[in-house]
Amino acid sequence: MGLKDIYMNRNNEAYADVVARLAEYRKKMRLSQHQMGIFLNVTQAHYSKLESGMKIISKSSLLHFQDKGGDAHWLITGESQQIGIFDTYFDHFPDNDGTSKQAFFEAVLWIVDQGIRIVSNLGPETDGLDKIFKIVRCLLHKDRNYSLWAMIREIENLTQVQMADILDVNIKRYRRLEKGEADEDAGILTSLYINLGYSPMLLLKRDMYCTSRLNAIWETFDQKLQNRLLQYVIKSHELVSFKYEGNDGKEDIDS
Repeated sequence: MGLKDIYMNRNNEAYADVVARLAEYRKKMRLSQHQMGIFLNVTQAHYSKLESGMKIISKSSLLHFQDKGGDAHWLITGESQQIGIFDTYFDHFPDNDGTSKQAFFEAVLWIVDQGIRIVSNLGPETDGLDKIFKIVRCLLHKDRNYSLWAMIREIENLTQVQMADILDVNIKRYRRLEKGEADEDAGILTSLYINLGYSPMLLLKRDMYCTSRLNAIWETFDQKLQNRLLQYVIKSHELVSFKYEGNDGKEDIDS
């Protein structure tokens, strides 16, 4: 008996859709259950239980699925991640080059913030943009060990008990999540998405989440504003690339 047969609440009905997408992906890619198990770094027997809903997909399996070329965001949400303007720029930097990526992130963060301020001055409601921007700013400025669960709870102004209820877990498990003593699984990430709207990539791939959110904010700007801001994005990318691609500081930047 699968999860959808056992539970009928909103969270677990949504997770049943995750299970269906998992099977859909395997059939679309024409993979056996053994091959799909490799994609999730589990045995065939374990994968069979995942596809039947008898076991919940773990965080480590979601990360492995993403690294193998799958789309964990789609698996949880049913929506494909959209490629945007900043993906091309961030892809320019090697995966192991965290310094230059961080520097460019900071520059883009400032540029997008100016766009939000301009839009706000023009009159439209910007509460949604401000919230997304606050999340990205927290992610970039907080220590890597900072609890993302605590960050979400603070932004949403929720208690630990309320968060546990939203995630459909007991309070002890939620507190372990917030302390970093337990990993979130696909069921928890599904609950987070359907109840609060957070992409699972927030907890799976932080940099990917930041890029996608900045892309989403950028798309809300009209073409005229995008054109005005794009020149600063290009210049920032050039400056960061120049600084971190082996220049010893002796060459004049204008030469």
